[in-house]
Amino acid sequence: MLDELAAIAFARACDVLTWPDGVWVRPSTELSGATHAAVKAVEESQTDTTRRLKVTLHDKVAALTLLAKYLKLVDQSETPANLAERTTVSIFITQPDGTVRPLREVEQAPNGPT
Repeated sequence: MLDELAAIAFARACDVLTWPDGVWVRPSTELSGATHAAVKAVEESQTDTTRRLKVTLHDKVAALTLLAKYLKLVDQSETPANLAERTTVSIFITQPDGTVRPLREVEQAPNGPT
């Protein structure tokens, strides 16, 4: 399960598409297993003059939220919408003496980290 969530969470458009001269979908035979897991749907439609392909990936923010909950990086009550709205990430550093301080405080210490 964690492998599937990680595949979705860390998938990138360039894993499925190329765009050197127009946008092209990579052949499925070139995709890794992780990329296959991240693809939710592939739809094809065609008219007399055009052919369209639509590739939809699974919800990346939802997968990141589930991974963060599993790893206890966020509160269990967090939702993907709450996490997507955040603009700041807090990082805390455990000092050699066992105290925990915000990274910003450590970076701004006048004589370096203490």
